[in-house]
Amino acid sequence: MVRRRRSIAVRLCAVAWTFTAIPAAGSPSQRSLIEIVDLSSPAISPDGQLVAYRQNQASIERNRQELSWWLRPLAGKVRPRRIAGGGEAIWQDYGGLRAEAPRWAPDSRSFFYRALIDGQVQVWRATIDGKAAQVTHDDADIETFGLSGDGARLIYAAGPTREALIRAERRQYDLGVRIDPHVDPSQSLFAAIEVNGRLSAQRLTGQWFDHGTVLWDTPRRYFTQDLASGEVRVATETEVAAAGIIPPAKPELLAHAAISARSAGEDLEAVALGEGPDRRLEIRRGATIIATCTAPACRVRVVALGWRGDREVIFTAVDPRRRQSLWAWRPASGETRLVTAAEGVLDGGDGLGAPCAFDAKQAVCVAAAASVPPNLVRIDLATGRHTVLAEPNLDLKREAPSVEALFWQDSSGRSFTGFLVRPDKAPPSRPWPLFVTYYVCDGYLRGGTGDEWPLAVLAQAGIAALCITKTPAATGTYDAASEYAAGQAGIESIIDQLAARGLVDPRKVGMGGLSFGSEVTTWMAMRTGRLAAASIASTQVEAAYYWAQGVAGRDTPEALRRVWGLGPPGETPETWAKLSPALNVDRIQAPMLVQIPEQEYRMIPEFVAKLSRSTTPSEVWAFPNEPHVLVQPRHRAAAYARNVDWFRFWLQGYEDPDPAKAEQYKRWRSMAARRPAP
Repeated sequence: MVRRRRSIAVRLCAVAWTFTAIPAAGSPSQRSLIEIVDLSSPAISPDGQLVAYRQNQASIERNRQELSWWLRPLAGKVRPRRIAGGGEAIWQDYGGLRAEAPRWAPDSRSFFYRALIDGQVQVWRATIDGKAAQVTHDDADIETFGLSGDGARLIYAAGPTREALIRAERRQYDLGVRIDPHVDPSQSLFAAIEVNGRLSAQRLTGQWFDHGTVLWDTPRRYFTQDLASGEVRVATETEVAAAGIIPPAKPELLAHAAISARSAGEDLEAVALGEGPDRRLEIRRGATIIATCTAPACRVRVVALGWRGDREVIFTAVDPRRRQSLWAWRPASGETRLVTAAEGVLDGGDGLGAPCAFDAKQAVCVAAAASVPPNLVRIDLATGRHTVLAEPNLDLKREAPSVEALFWQDSSGRSFTGFLVRPDKAPPSRPWPLFVTYYVCDGYLRGGTGDEWPLAVLAQAGIAALCITKTPAATGTYDAASEYAAGQAGIESIIDQLAARGLVDPRKVGMGGLSFGSEVTTWMAMRTGRLAAASIASTQVEAAYYWAQGVAGRDTPEALRRVWGLGPPGETPETWAKLSPALNVDRIQAPMLVQIPEQEYRMIPEFVAKLSRSTTPSEVWAFPNEPHVLVQPRHRAAAYARNVDWFRFWLQGYEDPDPAKAEQYKRWRSMAARRPAP
């Protein structure tokens, strides 16, 4: 079919944001989902009496994350106390907020933490009576730190000085930037992304899309500071190693994305490594393997490790339905025992990957489940008994929507897990429209991976919302097309099952996703007629993407060949024709909303242009100064509101009466009118 030309809306969204008004009670609002209180970074005091942990909460008005440090006694029924501010968010390059457990002083009277305050990342100290003070005053940002065994000295690593970074950026600005493998063409050359509180230039560091500053290859410097006198000197290798701020060089472990934990005496190290049937849990002393766990519990996916003294390893395992549990392993006897099994996760499930804190008696974890927002729990390692220590999201817990856990198989027998957020507990008198997002669904359900589609809000509006966790294709090696096809099979099978139960209308299915989830969404739009509307939040593979990252020395072309089977477009045309959305626009019938970071929008010009010239309804919005995952609360609020409006319009024919949205619906009605008849 020949496509008619029409215009596409490409907008830069900076500060304007609105919320869709959905008149109903008993369900979280868009604002409450964005401004949820997340918990992370628990650390138990050496005397076992207190736990310190961090809270972070988005503020739409301030357009930032508010971080703070809290204390809670591990015994008794007492309220947690706010001890100190945590400064501004220190973002990872992809947009995640890192969990960083504080370091307790040996006397349990204070703890140390990094904080970004007044444009500097320094080490701060908070006392248990609520006094906080800056400890380091380095002219560079502190990247990591530790304490000497007696707690008398702080050992820290620092990168290039802040002044040196600004000078280097200024010099490159004045002389021009030589284009080499470290320049990311998708980003602005300067003032691209917020790094430690300042809009900064970033450069690629050589690993996929890892980014660093313009001085990313500057050797790290290590210092030690006397905590009594404040005297600072260069740290010795022995001091740095003892503080544990440089992980030991273990290429064979890093290749398997291993995790490890040292025993209290630091003589033994527990290591979890391997994938699939090769998973294993080992105890090592140096390079020597002391013990290997052969029990079935040790061969599942392990996401966190700790020690109970020097005798027992405690590990967090994930079962096939994505539920987490704590297990104990005694290397001396080989015995394993289940400590506790959680309804959901024990690492917060918000992308922080916050492991539990352990001592000889207890674990303190951030627990969350599909309808249970994050809370802090103490787990007795002997009995498995749970005690709730902090529950800052009680209102969200009371407003929990109806969530149904799903476990199913596709036609090939491959298993899938997911959660269906239902508009109502009772079966519908008429099948609901359905929204699907696909990738990771751990912890409290907000907006799927990337958090841009508020599932509970969609459900409250009468659209059942389904979050599906990615299930690998059984190919032995990773292959993108096989992974997309596996996702398609799982999605189609559950749509059919829900339709057979009379719950959803298979003609009114929408889908959205970020990263891999966005790729599966466009795959579904290209290869099936299942979708009545779609929304993606990240870039796609097309020729411009290939060449933008194809400068000699970049590893992207090799990764595209290895994972996607894509060489230069002229060399592998059949594979490009199969995978590239830009080359399959004529097959995309579902109205397509693209809300994407500006740096990723720049890599899909062919897709955007061809989509704009087709009769398929589409709209593209680009968010400036954002990494892969949105970090600015106002941008998230805008993405939430627009996604809700988009799917309500195309799946329900609903228009929000808010006068501020009149122009939006005028555009969308015009798109609908120009669509060819089915």
